[in-house]
Amino acid sequence: MAQNPANRHNRIVQREALEREVSVANEKFTEIQQQLLKLKASLNKTSLIMAYLPLEVLAEIFTLVVETRKPLFNVDKVVPPSFILGSVSRAWRKVVWSMPRLWTVVSITISSKKHEIQRELLEDWVERSASLGLHIYLQSYWPTPSTVYEPLLAVSGRWESFYASGKFKSLCSRLEDSQYRFDRMSSLQISFASDSILWRFSGADRLKTLKIDYGPTLDLLEVSLSHVEHMDAYLDPSNWVFGLERMPSLRTCKLRLASDREHTRPHPPAKLTTFQRLVALLISIDGDLSERTAVAQVLDVVTAPRLDSLDIRLEYIEQDWIPQFFNMPKRSACQLTTLLIDNSGNNFAEADLVKLLRLLPSLKTFAMRQGVIISDKTINVLNPSLSKHASLPNLTSLEFNGKITFNLQSMLSMVRERLRASNQAPASFQRLETFRIQYSNISWGRKKDPNDLQAFYTQLVSLKQLGTKLDIVWVDDD
Repeated sequence: MAQNPANRHNRIVQREALEREVSVANEKFTEIQQQLLKLKASLNKTSLIMAYLPLEVLAEIFTLVVETRKPLFNVDKVVPPSFILGSVSRAWRKVVWSMPRLWTVVSITISSKKHEIQRELLEDWVERSASLGLHIYLQSYWPTPSTVYEPLLAVSGRWESFYASGKFKSLCSRLEDSQYRFDRMSSLQISFASDSILWRFSGADRLKTLKIDYGPTLDLLEVSLSHVEHMDAYLDPSNWVFGLERMPSLRTCKLRLASDREHTRPHPPAKLTTFQRLVALLISIDGDLSERTAVAQVLDVVTAPRLDSLDIRLEYIEQDWIPQFFNMPKRSACQLTTLLIDNSGNNFAEADLVKLLRLLPSLKTFAMRQGVIISDKTINVLNPSLSKHASLPNLTSLEFNGKITFNLQSMLSMVRERLRASNQAPASFQRLETFRIQYSNISWGRKKDPNDLQAFYTQLVSLKQLGTKLDIVWVDDD
């Protein structure tokens, strides 16, 4: 049926009238929104915090908020504090946007789609930071075009620290260009990145801190390590050799060895290396590690005259590392004050334990967790009245986890004699402040006379009042 021309014209007129009304309504809505924003800004401006705090004080508060909140890896949708502060009001945004100190920490999770938007965001971010040093935190779960990183690479000379977690093949390809130099970089952390891609940081000769969490192997890290003072890295046993030899300035070293790497490269045998500045060493072994001699290999090549703290954490590793463990302190002539050994279920012979106590008289803190049996032999070695050369005169904290067979009176006598020796003038022993034993053989307590046990624990309370806190508790070894 043909449409009446007059009806059609009327409908067009009605539609145009409605469109005009919609346009007027939109303009009115926009006007009301602007009035509301102005009202909010005015209220914020006249609030106590804006009215009475000088601009300098407000700026310091903002700086404190930004600098004390560290970026978090593996946390999505975490808005950087600078943006949160800037979203409060126009007045705050004007302050925040004009302060370069609030934009020196660049923290961003690369999007799978919004590459151009994020590139523009990084451009603004870098511009607001003026010429200050930058701390870069990047996280990426998927392949990303290298153009996203251009604003950051353009100011590579201002990078002071760099933290990356995830996939960065395109970034690494750009890093191979020697025009990008990182002369101010002092800290580098790479986590969960491919261990088969070269990371090149040209000019990074001032690197002080290095951390690798399942990242590249050290031979694929093209950066000067000669000034690194603090290293914390998960490495395969064939790769740590290559790394330590490049770090003569180490002060603290956390060496975590694991064998589940996809690409394990053979290296020549390690050579004996002296670390004149090393004060703290941690060696941690993955329970799945197939190379059972890894601990022995590390201890065999490290000489550290200033070593103060040694931490060895094992999971079901055979005892073929014990001779090297005794040789390393002797060779280094160091004065260890802190020693922790977590043997995780293995039997550490008590004869070796007694030998250890006599070998390291400088110890102040000692913890032996798992795999140890403590009898009167160990307790008596610590008793000043039973030996002219009683062990560990400087000891203030002692912890044992394992099985116990000692006599109740032997324990009480040892603690009392050490307290007596610490109260002499001059004191020949330091006061043993804490002594904690967690034992797994519940039969030890069940075989004791209940009255004797009650008297024993009563005396423990009195010892605490004299300055030694002694805890002996049973734990289920399951």
